[in-house]
Amino acid sequence: MIFETQYQSLKKMDDQVSLGKCLNPEPWIRKMANTGHLKLDLPEFSVAECLNEVSRTSINYAQCSLRTPKEASELGALYQPHWFASALVNYNKSSTSFFCKLAKEVATLEETDLQRNSRLKYLDEISASTETPCATALNWGLTSEDVDHYKTELWDQLPYTTCYIEKYIGSPLFRCWFLLIKKNGYLNWHSHARLDEQGNYSYDKFIIHIPLITNPGAIMHVRIEDQVHSQHYKAGEAWVLNSMHNHCLENSGSEDRVHLVITTPTWNPKAAALIERNIHARG
Repeated sequence: MIFETQYQSLKKMDDQVSLGKCLNPEPWIRKMANTGHLKLDLPEFSVAECLNEVSRTSINYAQCSLRTPKEASELGALYQPHWFASALVNYNKSSTSFFCKLAKEVATLEETDLQRNSRLKYLDEISASTETPCATALNWGLTSEDVDHYKTELWDQLPYTTCYIEKYIGSPLFRCWFLLIKKNGYLNWHSHARLDEQGNYSYDKFIIHIPLITNPGAIMHVRIEDQVHSQHYKAGEAWVLNSMHNHCLENSGSEDRVHLVITTPTWNPKAAALIERNIHARG
């Protein structure tokens, strides 16, 4: 199995690099940092109403590129074969932009008006570098809070879905999107952790999944230390995925899997209260 091979490779990496402790001072966030999956007690989300809204839009899904636009122009396109997405909140106002390698950095370079803050933040680095601005920018390692986020053309076309997000998840919001994984598809092991030199990390954002179309073969995996926590998220349920640790997903079912994915910072007061309550309830 492909995940088993990758898992063994990750174990070998642990001999060289280990994930340290969560630096966040809040005890409940440190507890969340050691939880693979957390089910949320949100009010019922109507999958039927959401899908009905979506069916009335002209939604398009962008295939995720494993190369930057510059690399693609020089080397040719290279796509992740199973991953397609359409954004409700993005780095610009388009639902299909920047699903590519180093998406935040590419958006900062291309959206000179919309991403002024991130450009200004790194202006000194560009000026001081002996490399070309593009080469320097693509090594910045931007984080979600570095870039500005915008509601796309889909947001106003989905009043039930977006009102639910605003009412129960709150704001600010980072990137939010519909994530489609093809049948018999998968995403490889990866982590969103920001590590310091000692391997410590900041748990700085929550990634909430609400499945819309799913099947029992759609499984989310999170690896914490030497244990893999695997979970199927049922349609309409809301789950927090711990993306700070290595995680992957598979869809071994006979139909495509679609999740509504909502990313929000840990300082979003409504989301923080929701997740703190559920962490305490879990015990």
